[in-house]
Amino acid sequence: MAEWTARGRFPVPSDFEMPFEADRWEGDARFVIDRFEAGQVASLRVHTDTSLYCGLAPVRFPRNWTAYRYVRMEMLNPLPGQVDLNCRLHDGQHERRGPTYTDRCDTAFRLRPGWNSIRIDLGDVVRAPADRMMDMENIRALGVFCSQLQAPRTIFIDDVRLA
Repeated sequence: MAEWTARGRFPVPSDFEMPFEADRWEGDARFVIDRFEAGQVASLRVHTDTSLYCGLAPVRFPRNWTAYRYVRMEMLNPLPGQVDLNCRLHDGQHERRGPTYTDRCDTAFRLRPGWNSIRIDLGDVVRAPADRMMDMENIRALGVFCSQLQAPRTIFIDDVRLA
């Protein structure tokens, strides 16, 4: 049901307005739908820790992104101080070739306190692998993670979409 709904709502992989949308994400960060800190009706509250990598990624989403120019998402940093965040994208070729850092797209962001609009240019994603072009017809992962934070943090993610 969740996968069918995601396909019908594409290019919005997640806006967290439906209670089952948290089931379409996985990772080592703890997360839950939150109805208080939302840009709209609800957002995803994500609790990170101080491990080497702590994050999450959507699962069961449409893979063909050729008709789009950007990945966009809204993120809330509710506390003072900035939070460094990374977004990782890769395709099916990356999975077959092995987890080489230079064969995917990694983008770093610094979340300031309050709501932040994140935008990843898919033109940059296409050119990100060192020796080939990213296969935008077969995107396999969009990961959002923090790395070695000095203290656990909570952030909120909302309105993940392609445009």
